[in-house]
Amino acid sequence: MVFTGEYFARGAMIMFVVAAAIYLLRRVPAPATYAVSAGNRWSARPLVGWLLARRGILLAQLAIVLCFVAGVVIGAPTTEIWRLFGVQHEGLAYPDLAVITHALECVSRGVDPYVTPDCDPWDRPYNYTRVLLLLSDLSIRPWHTTTLGTALAVAFSLTMAVILPARTVAGHVVAALAMLSYPVLWSIERGNTDLAIFIGYVLVAFLIARPTVSVWRGVLAALLTVGLFIIKLYPVAACIVFWRDRRTMLQSLSIAAAAVATYVASDPEMFKLIRETTPFWTVRAFGMGALVGDLYLMNVAQYCPKFSFVPPHIQTLAYACVGVALFVAAGIALRYHRPITHAIRPSRGWRFQLALLGLSTYCLAYCLGTSFNYRLVFLVLAIPCLLRGWEEGRSRLHLAVAIAILAFLLANWQTHEDPFYRPEVWPIVVGVFGMLLFMLFAVALASYNLSLLREPRDVRRASSGPSAHAGSDAESASRSNANRPGEVRP
Repeated sequence: MVFTGEYFARGAMIMFVVAAAIYLLRRVPAPATYAVSAGNRWSARPLVGWLLARRGILLAQLAIVLCFVAGVVIGAPTTEIWRLFGVQHEGLAYPDLAVITHALECVSRGVDPYVTPDCDPWDRPYNYTRVLLLLSDLSIRPWHTTTLGTALAVAFSLTMAVILPARTVAGHVVAALAMLSYPVLWSIERGNTDLAIFIGYVLVAFLIARPTVSVWRGVLAALLTVGLFIIKLYPVAACIVFWRDRRTMLQSLSIAAAAVATYVASDPEMFKLIRETTPFWTVRAFGMGALVGDLYLMNVAQYCPKFSFVPPHIQTLAYACVGVALFVAAGIALRYHRPITHAIRPSRGWRFQLALLGLSTYCLAYCLGTSFNYRLVFLVLAIPCLLRGWEEGRSRLHLAVAIAILAFLLANWQTHEDPFYRPEVWPIVVGVFGMLLFMLFAVALASYNLSLLREPRDVRRASSGPSAHAGSDAESASRSNANRPGEVRP
């Protein structure tokens, strides 16, 4: 192993996360200790209060903007600016979005981008669904890539700020580091469509975050979910948020299965082309296929032209390992689903719905074998629920899981700039950590779903119990304290 400045930077980052975890879990006082004066003159200003509640992530976003502004002023290359954040910039602005805009130009000229990748500056094949090619009628062309990518990055950053308020120092630190994590920044640098799906997930959660969802909210959320599914297939995992009891769960599963079958049957050639043009490799990727592939490639005696690509028989082995892991998770959930569901504290709030969306998407992507690390951005959707459990429910378990997610996001610091690399110990350690998180979230989701099937009344009782109402109780206490001069509110 060659020790370079990058290894030292990564080691320092890991030590910082470990030290922060120990401090937050053992030394941080109860959330009520961080009090705000009831006489604060800013409390009557909603906008200022909104900004102060999100000062952690807003400061992180400001730091990113200032770094790029300073780089432009001093004439530093964009590649070097991105390298400060551990992201390898390849010289093309928003390269994933460029795949789509160049494919739209192909379509406008009557060329099939699935067959002829000549329109792409890097000769990359088009591997998105055919429905996106309909945007060619809107005259979207390659020279619009930078404008569209910047608008998408701004919308995503605003969405991150909306869903990550905090009331404690620990919450602000977790929110800021989540924004600065490598998967989040890499997804912005690539201009990947996962950013649009992330925003769509937040809208879906806000639409259905009600004890009783109106018809128009339900229909709008369902149509939005179908739209996300058409863009990329894995948002089919979003159907989990429509499960309220045994009846709606079975209905949602049936509709989702019918939608997948119909969509695949409508254009099987398209899905075959997408599968053939999507790389199954271990570089900058997570999933069972990435972990098993790294273990396999460590034992390969010689380098080969496609050293980082996983051979077919290893892909099959990875899928078998996923089956075993899901079987174990189901067994644990069958035995302990009651206490696990109680620890999860299910609710109808938007934070819990976001957690369901993010964790189910991560588990599905993990089962697919290999997914690029920018898809880890969906793990961020679970952080608001975990922070709320810590700040209002005073659950150190929620804080520990939030720190574990944050550590996994930060641990995926991009280390291999060349795809023809020989796996080292660190990628495998990170892969094992990701597998443990996959098992944890699979058990939690399976327990929640089993509770819906077996004991929907218990789930509804849990969602309306004291733990679920910790937030409203805390807010009521804050309002009452606000009317008492000289006192503080938690």
